[in-house]
Amino acid sequence: MRIAIISDIHANFPALEQTLKSIEEQNIDAVYYLGDFNEIRKKHIPNLAGNHDVTAVKIHNDVSNHIES
Repeated sequence: MRIAIISDIHANFPALEQTLKSIEEQNIDAVYYLGDFNEIRKKHIPNLAGNHDVTAVKIHNDVSNHIES
């Protein structure tokens, strides 16, 4: 089984697209993402939350709670 692990894309979209293209060309069996780019979920790749992902959720929740108050 061939596995690709990617992480810490942040806002480097060209690098992400090139990486995903390379993964596809190499017939990888599974891809896992280790966090720090929420948009990866749209590609249905299993992922773990990175430190930026956790912070983004915390900020969102804090703002939402403040607005509801």
